[in-house]
Amino acid sequence: LYDWEEHYFRTGEGENRIDTAASLFGCLYLLPATEAAKVQETFNTHLTSPSGLRNFYPAYPQERIFPALRRIGMGGYHNEKVWPWITAQNIQVKIKIAREHPDEQIREQYKQETVADLIDQAKLFEEAGGAWEVFDPDTRQKATGLKILGRNYKPPQNLMGNMAAFSSAYEQLKELGWIAE
Repeated sequence: LYDWEEHYFRTGEGENRIDTAASLFGCLYLLPATEAAKVQETFNTHLTSPSGLRNFYPAYPQERIFPALRRIGMGGYHNEKVWPWITAQNIQVKIKIAREHPDEQIREQYKQETVADLIDQAKLFEEAGGAWEVFDPDTRQKATGLKILGRNYKPPQNLMGNMAAFSSAYEQLKELGWIAE
């Protein structure tokens, strides 16, 4: 499922859609730091938004979203919104590159990016008033107007997955001495 020419993991066999979560876990556990840096270039080109990384590129058209998810109103929720835990996991990928890439300049670049990304995510949470479950990709605001089963869905203010991934990145950067307490 890995595209060696475009540097990303696909959402499925025969598809040309970037799966951000699969690409992150591939970078962390399957790919060397040199290839993970190329995945980061792909992310920068296609997935970066003001709120963090998008889940897919391109987003699935409505007719391709699982019918049960469409019926309960969750198509856009999974397909179009930004989940902060994904952005925090990407910080882990950048830490790997900063520690393992053979080129010293690239290691330094990713070291700086990890710190900047963590600070930006902390600002995102502060501006929005919490580590909301999902964010609008373009406005840096918590996602609103979500309906599930025809009812308004209010995402949790401090989703544990977001908080755990952020805290893990923070603790690792602190342990490495890249940020102060």
